[in-house]
Amino acid sequence: MVDYLLTTGELTLEKRGPALRGHTMPAVTCASIAGFLTDHTTLGRVSQATGLSFQRLRFELPKLSILPRPVPKATGHIYAKARLKDVILDSDLELSGPLNWDRM
Repeated sequence: MVDYLLTTGELTLEKRGPALRGHTMPAVTCASIAGFLTDHTTLGRVSQATGLSFQRLRFELPKLSILPRPVPKATGHIYAKARLKDVILDSDLELSGPLNWDRM
């Protein structure tokens, strides 16, 4: 998923301090991750926020008309955050506790 987001320009790399043998190690910038998570989330983050397993959510979210963004095969599930919280709260999903929006 990270490689896909780097190729689309949604995440950016920066060179980090010197590593072994004088080579620098690239790292994804915190600012680009924060920018991505402003409007998007992943299936794993939705799972953490709701307390539900990602396998269950993978089948329940389409039933709620929450579809992942089209991405290449084997990339993962990326969702737009717009209306996601409201749809989940209004659904009949049995959450294990309150929705932790900060983790989403």
